Amino acid sequence: MHVTRPDFLGSQIRAALCALHDDLNAADPLLAQRAHAYSSSLASGGALEEYFASDWGYPIFTLPAWLAQTFGHASHRPFLRAVTYATLNGYLFTRLLDDVMDADRSTDLQLLPLTAFFHSRFERTFARYFTPRHAFWKTFDAAWLGASAAAVRDAALRDISLATFQRVS
Repeated sequence: MHVTRPDFLGSQIRAALCALHDDLNAADPLLAQRAHAYSSSLASGGALEEYFASDWGYPIFTLPAWLAQTFGHASHRPFLRAVTYATLNGYLFTRLLDDVMDADRSTDLQLLPLTAFFHSRFERTFARYFTPRHAFWKTFDAAWLGASAAAVRDAALRDISLATFQRVS
């Protein structure tokens, strides 16, 4: 089955970025300012929407829509909007930690408190849809903690071959 890039990708990402901006400003204007500067640096001067909608980025934002289409279910737009917002926060959380751990970029360690915001918004989104005892959380925890363990293993590597990268990833 051929699955195409959804037409609504740009509007989904735009809405998630606006919600993130609004939520950060409501939480703390200083956090909002720091988060905006950091996230803007990822796009290297370009628009954040285009950064996330680029060929490398769009699959992580459209996976839920692709799954719904593959399984023959009509897309549930409010849920997809929520998952896009969660994905944005999950990405920023992971990217910030990865930048610090890899020391690839001149990432300001004073940005680390932003991870609390990004993580809470990432997880809170799913809590609205899945009760605490739902089977979703077992899979969520395994994947989320597995990604954290992979980051720790990755940070300890000195020589990374393709096989090592594939094993850790």
